[in-house]
Amino acid sequence: MGSHRRKSCRVCSGSDLRSVLDLGAQPCANALPADPKDFETEARYPLELFICEGCAHLQLIDVVDPEELFGHYLYLTGTSSTMRRHFERYAKAMTERCGLAPGARVVEVASNDGCLLAGFQAEGAQVLGIEPARNVAEQARASGVETLSLFFDEDCARTVREERGAFDLAVANNVLAHVDDPLGFLKGLRRLVEPRGRVVVEVPWAGQMFDKLEFDTIYHEHLSCFLAGPLGALIRRAGMAVEEYWHKPVHGGTLRLLLSPSDEGQHAAPFRKLVETENARGLHDTRSWEAFAEKAIGLRDALTDLLENEHEAGRVVAGYGAPAKGNTLLNFCGIGPERLAFTVDKNPLKAGRWTPGSHIPIFPPEVIEERKPDLLLILPWNLAEEIMEQEDSHRARGGRFLIPIPEPRILT
Repeated sequence: MGSHRRKSCRVCSGSDLRSVLDLGAQPCANALPADPKDFETEARYPLELFICEGCAHLQLIDVVDPEELFGHYLYLTGTSSTMRRHFERYAKAMTERCGLAPGARVVEVASNDGCLLAGFQAEGAQVLGIEPARNVAEQARASGVETLSLFFDEDCARTVREERGAFDLAVANNVLAHVDDPLGFLKGLRRLVEPRGRVVVEVPWAGQMFDKLEFDTIYHEHLSCFLAGPLGALIRRAGMAVEEYWHKPVHGGTLRLLLSPSDEGQHAAPFRKLVETENARGLHDTRSWEAFAEKAIGLRDALTDLLENEHEAGRVVAGYGAPAKGNTLLNFCGIGPERLAFTVDKNPLKAGRWTPGSHIPIFPPEVIEERKPDLLLILPWNLAEEIMEQEDSHRARGGRFLIPIPEPRILT
């Protein structure tokens, strides 16, 4: 357990790394204490974003032990109805785009509770999940999705390929950003499908993070914040090419890329155009990200001032959700239970715990009706529409909602 600090870029191996945003020493965003006596022993690690001056890859250089981050995991993909619908559409779209016939073999790395693979099952595929979090993998198996409890790397890929044969499609959904060796990870995905299968990778896009000031999506699990330029270079090094890409609004903006094994082919023209657009907008420039950091500090000040005004007016503010992004926000802004009385979460693995670092109690959503706060701070702002619809009774009695990103704003 613990962490180490790397000295080279994950994409180009260069050593010219420049700090652009320091979010301070923070606990791991999904390490929710189960008891107040655990507060004093919480481990904190530097949370600082760097840019590679050589290839423009955005990354953390402080790497927390993966077992500490993922051995026992509290995030479940199937908790949100928005995410369940997203995965149903995802499975259907990829089945059609890749021409997967009934009985096609689909493997997902970091498959979580099997929600996405269940969508492929519904389309007639044979599925296999690979998930390092043992508690979450057990939930997937209980729901009928065969799942191996393994950390994925090239050696794991070699073993799975030898034992299971080639797959028609390998899916890596919002996990590439989590690995310290993304090149080896991509090579492992290629091994699972070559020579004729395909790979689908979905990653949060740093271009959207820049546009919407989504600095709270930076946490210790997200070792990389991918722009298309550095990502495209990494994919080529892994011996694959981008056939097609889509921009998806989920998680605040992601890129979904369809890849095929190719030692000589080039990326599709639309993807190359995206790289050119990023460069023209200055997204590969250190100065742009330094300006991004200044805006993040401005947002922090505006949000804390707003909460202070609510407190002085005698109004009670509570949170909705305890997502990783919310915990980055709370710790960066120094928001604790004196300004946020409690928060709620539908995930039964989180209710009954406390937020890391800020130590705000987490309750089931029913507590909102019991305690009737005046204002709800929606921490998973990417699910704001779903949450406001669920909490219509809060609005009906005059309650308001606070969305923190890209600027604090109150909705009635």
